[in-house]
Amino acid sequence: MTRRHAPGILGDVRPSRLAAVAALTAGLLAGAVGFVPTAAADEQPSILKAYGLDWIERVRDDAWPQPKDQRPVICLLDTGVAVTPDTPADDPNGPIVARLAIDGGSGLPQGDTFEHLHGTTMASVIAAPRNGWGTVGVFPQARIVSIRVTIDDATYITPAAVRAGARACRVWALNQEPVASIGSVVMAESNYDQRPSDSDAWEASAKAIDDVNGVFVAAVGNSEEATVLPPVSAQGVLSIAAGDDQGSLCSFAKYPPETGLIGPGCSTVTSWPAGSSAATAAVGAVVDALAARAPEQPAQARVAAIMDSARLQSGSSAKAFDGTQLSAEFFSGLVAASATSTLPGPVAAPTVAAPTSPQMVVSPVRPLPSATPTVTKLWRPTVTATRRGKSIVIRRTDHRGKGVLTWSYETRQGAVSASAISPSNAARFRPVSRVRSLAVWVQEKSTGGWRSMARHVRVSMA
Repeated sequence: MTRRHAPGILGDVRPSRLAAVAALTAGLLAGAVGFVPTAAADEQPSILKAYGLDWIERVRDDAWPQPKDQRPVICLLDTGVAVTPDTPADDPNGPIVARLAIDGGSGLPQGDTFEHLHGTTMASVIAAPRNGWGTVGVFPQARIVSIRVTIDDATYITPAAVRAGARACRVWALNQEPVASIGSVVMAESNYDQRPSDSDAWEASAKAIDDVNGVFVAAVGNSEEATVLPPVSAQGVLSIAAGDDQGSLCSFAKYPPETGLIGPGCSTVTSWPAGSSAATAAVGAVVDALAARAPEQPAQARVAAIMDSARLQSGSSAKAFDGTQLSAEFFSGLVAASATSTLPGPVAAPTVAAPTSPQMVVSPVRPLPSATPTVTKLWRPTVTATRRGKSIVIRRTDHRGKGVLTWSYETRQGAVSASAISPSNAARFRPVSRVRSLAVWVQEKSTGGWRSMARHVRVSMA
């Protein structure tokens, strides 16, 4: 599928396996229970072997230094995630931790078409549990915060929406107790070449994730003519192109930039979605696994580890992702021989404390959940900012509810943050120097359990 004026996040490839998953999900949304034979669900797609990824879904549950509900999350910026057995209702242990939406609505998909269910499929590629239904994810132990960045029933993502999604990811993480760690952000939008004027928004999105020690993983695209623009070309971003089951570039794909890799994106069999989206989801899952296994590592160290483990393609300057070395370095002795086997004692990876439990947890078969997922509603407050002498007065005019007016302002020397309880929906502060930019949001007063989206405000003179 190719859309020049309203580019779809799927690019120009519509794989039969992805369509099948979408059809099953649509059936579930309509009240019908889909069925996929257990044998099929227990088989990992053969294409993963070409990228050294056929081990990661067998990493034992005692490989992680943190409790399950405190492991780093993947923020998936996409079309939302439906409730299915592979992507059940929100649970702190995962696979879906929270469903958010930048427009303040539900984090569920806005429709049941193939395109609307793209986010559901990507979540399944990343973290679908071994439960006898659907597929098995690359990293079933992952925790995903799904952020729907599509508006209304649209099936394409704008740069402004991705920027808002990146902020929502950051706000969610900072409001957890303890503060949640972001392992990676997966963004499968691929039609950057159609909107070159939006470079600033893409760059800002990548920077927002880097600021919280997350790795931005973005799709290069599904067109040979694509122009490589941010976030794909942004510093510190892992840009992923679609590759086949030999590790070579797919016929429809664009070569990644020097800082990017080829990942699993097309196969001669129909057990893997075709497109840079799936390749991006798979690599993003591995980045998150590294963050959980070695939490002391900064984001760029995770990027370096993945780039260092890649292999150069014959007759090409492009590198293909290869997880074999990552398995040996970070998960030695912690990969079960099969999905149901256990190993004796755990073995510590470099610079990581040895885990204690000798058992691998295998998810049981679970029925179709009937619970409605918890939805955190985000909105942008209506506020004004006025300079009065040497002070700035922030006033909230939408009166949606009481809370804490929180703001951050940027000067030439850097950003400064402050907050004040504002029962009258107004607050005053004196900046340390001339304000270059000002952002205001509202936070729940007692526990910080909710937080609005930021509103960028121009300061006017009284």
